[in-house]
This record gives sequence, structure tokens and C-alpha cells, in this order.
Amino acid sequence: MKLLASVQRRRREAGKAGLPVWMEFIEGMFSLFEKFLNKMIELFSKRKRNKNRMKRWTFYSATALVILLTAAIMNNPNEWYTQKWKKAEVWLNQDHVHIQASKASPVQKELILNKIYKDGGNIREAPELTSPRIYTITTRETLQFLNEEQVDSKGIKWLKVQTPSGVKGWISSLIVREK
Repeated sequence: MKLLASVQRRRREAGKAGLPVWMEFIEGMFSLFEKFLNKMIELFSKRKRNKNRMKRWTFYSATALVILLTAAIMNNPNEWYTQKWKKAEVWLNQDHVHIQASKASPVQKELILNKIYKDGGNIREAPELTSPRIYTITTRETLQFLNEEQVDSKGIKWLKVQTPSGVKGWISSLIVREK
């Protein structure tokens, strides 16, 4: 336990305040183990011949636990510490996370009407035929696909799009194709 205390003191001096969860668990287990041993000693001390055997068993068990605990603490590959952030205590790890980001940006699809419509194509507020029309595109006008699709109750697939002027809405996939 003295070694444990010195390890914790060094952690605090290094700015790693707070007890790691695994250490609190181990301390709780030691507390339960101590209560168990004290109860066993109390019961065995009533019989004189078991008294020495119990003391020996307690000593060996406690020694083994201390050795195992020390090994677990020294071989812990992660250095966890706590830090306050927005009124919450968070656990952080010193291990670095390597994230590989791709340099290619997602390609935006451009859509145009798949044939010449007399009145153009309707962009609607919501993905439904009954939804109000907010914009009408012409034959040569391109739309940016916003990577969102929905299917309405009639089975029509709707695509969320944006016009060059910035109007966002929904258009039926039946009347557009990729440019």
C-alpha cells in the first residue's frame, strides 16, 4: 500500500490529479477483502488451534494481493487523468489517436431535367406531390444534389437539391438525371 501511495503522489505531482476508475475499484476490493479477513480472524480466533493457521493464510493472501496490485499498477499501459470541462469531470487518456483523413472532398452531383418539359420542373418544400411549389427550373438549369433522399407514401423517390440561386427543396427523381 505504501508503494501505491507513492505512485499516486507522483501522479499528483505530475499534474495527473484524480483517481483512475480501476484504482477506485481495486481499493474497494481491498476494503471488502479486509472486512472478510477480519471476520475470518474473529471466527477462527475462537478456536485456538486455527489461530496460527489463519494468521499465516491471511499474511500469504495479503502479500500475494499486494504483489499483484503493484504489478497491475506498474504495467498499466494507459495514463488516464481527469479534467473539468463545462461543469463536468471527464476522463482523458494520453494515448494519441491517429485519424487518417482523406484529402478528396465529396463530389457533388449535378442534376438536370431528363427531357424538355413545357412548364419546367417543380421544386417543392417537402418530398410530396401535394407540397407547395417553391421554384420551377428550366431545361438547361443545373441543380446540386444535397445527398438526401426520401420516398413518399406513393413510392416516388425525392431528392433534396439546391438551385444556383440558393433555393433548397425537393424534386422528383423521375424528372431529373445526372449531368
